[in-house]
Amino acid sequence: MLLKGTLKNKNERIIIITKAFGISFAFSLLIFLLYFFYLRPFHMEFSVVNSLNYTQKKINFDSIHFQKNNPIILSDSRLLEIDLDYLNTINLSIGGETSKTLNHRIKNYDFQDSSLIILSIGLNDLLFSYNVKNTRKNLKNLLDHLCSKTKYSDVFICKILPINVDGFFFDKEEVNNNISSLNLFLDTISLKNNNRKKIIYFSELISSNESLKIEYTYDGIHFNNKGIEKLKSMLVKEITHD
Repeated sequence: MLLKGTLKNKNERIIIITKAFGISFAFSLLIFLLYFFYLRPFHMEFSVVNSLNYTQKKINFDSIHFQKNNPIILSDSRLLEIDLDYLNTINLSIGGETSKTLNHRIKNYDFQDSSLIILSIGLNDLLFSYNVKNTRKNLKNLLDHLCSKTKYSDVFICKILPINVDGFFFDKEEVNNNISSLNLFLDTISLKNNNRKKIIYFSELISSNESLKIEYTYDGIHFNNKGIEKLKSMLVKEITHD
């Protein structure tokens, strides 16, 4: 009888521990899913905009006085090193930028009318786990805000370049599928305040399987020196075409 009682107590403890483990695992999974699908974008953006690099660049950019003859680049780390040489470019790009954080940042900028603005943004939205619907909303809000601060300007909207699917990223193909969806959305956007939209599509940088060509990147996202030079030449060609 003593042995049976001991075994029974032991089995009951195992059942209790198993149930506790199951509840703990389910709770942990719930927290992970809540973070990944809902809280991660805000956490990532908060980390970026409160970093020393972002804060210092924002302070420096806020003091710039824009001129009509200065092409302005608004982007993330992908266009960070782009300087269009003799065109006296003002590059306001900051690494880690999303369309939402850029929308907040441009409130301090006094753009001139009849300006030339190059906008390349949206990839970090997806990498930070914004879904396509919310990214579309953020892009629309950004463009509406931008167009409220200038008129009769040429706004060159760069289609979002895909990542290289051979990289180390999570859900690589899904990211590129979402990029394709956002690029179709960019085609449909109309600009307010008599600003003119011009779409730039960097087809020479994209492979046959709709990913970023490996020879132009060092990590699957960012451009190497060859990629930067290629991108520069394509941008100059596009904005001086007219």
